[in-house]
Amino acid sequence: MIHHRQHSAGRQALRGGLAYLLLPALFLVFPIAAQQEDLKPITRKGLFEALRIGGLETSEFVYHVQRYGVDFRITQEDERELRRLGAAQQLIETIRAHYRPPGSPKQAEAAKPKASLEVAPGPPVSSEQLINLLQIGVPADYTDKLVEVRGVDFVLTPELTRQILEAGGSRSLLGLIAVKQVAVAVPAEPQAPPATAPEPTAPAPPAGLPSGEDIHDLPVKRSQDFDASSPRGRFDIRLHVDDIVDVWIQADKARFQVRKGSRPTDAGSEYSQAVPAKKLLSFRLTKMDGRGTIRLVESPTEKNGYTAWIRISDPRGGQDRYHARLTWEH
Repeated sequence: MIHHRQHSAGRQALRGGLAYLLLPALFLVFPIAAQQEDLKPITRKGLFEALRIGGLETSEFVYHVQRYGVDFRITQEDERELRRLGAAQQLIETIRAHYRPPGSPKQAEAAKPKASLEVAPGPPVSSEQLINLLQIGVPADYTDKLVEVRGVDFVLTPELTRQILEAGGSRSLLGLIAVKQVAVAVPAEPQAPPATAPEPTAPAPPAGLPSGEDIHDLPVKRSQDFDASSPRGRFDIRLHVDDIVDVWIQADKARFQVRKGSRPTDAGSEYSQAVPAKKLLSFRLTKMDGRGTIRLVESPTEKNGYTAWIRISDPRGGQDRYHARLTWEH
């Protein structure tokens, strides 16, 4: 995930061509610049970064390559790297066939309006992704459709509402988010079981950091900008992960458990302040690095002892470096 950009900077990046390919791969589903007159082809760096981030189907990548072309001729080294990043043969052949050198007539042809690409099903939209989309000027019908198709992984707070409105979101978008967050947050009530003698219930697990033989402490340190009095905080988890690892963060401590695969190795985890043991105005997870997924399983609440729980999933063989950033306001 990326840091929020200023509204004007986002628009300049779009006017410059396909700079939005360097945004999280989710943003690629929007043909924002369909009516520009000077579309630039996709760069090698932009394409490889989008593949590394992941999150799109092959058909979506093919669409963008056909739509804009690429500014490089594919080499054997490029092809090896594309395969390593998981590119399908169809995409590789499309890249090979759509090289567009500077001044190519195909660039002018690409600038003509074309049919919009449908929003593909995918993971729920985070608040960071939605705000970034609004800041770079994505049309309202696309953000509305994205939320409707994919849902959201966050609950509206007064602070998030303010940020979405300031980024250009509408009241109708807020209403749609409210519907989708309820659909996610309120599960259907279970059917009442047949009347039988009640079974003893297991005691609830203790709040806070878990413990056990397979739970290990993760070394963390204060960052150079540590500030316990700041109204905003940050906790960066950096690990080399192979398969699936759960990480819990409470105050200034972290622990992990290997769900599947080999034991992770620390890559320099740190925090700008301890996670506050109180109700927060906002709490967010941003994926900064890693080829797989990072999911926020639980946000810190009074019920769980103000403990955050994240899950890192690396689907490919061997380890990869992951960087999960937790940020909050209080």
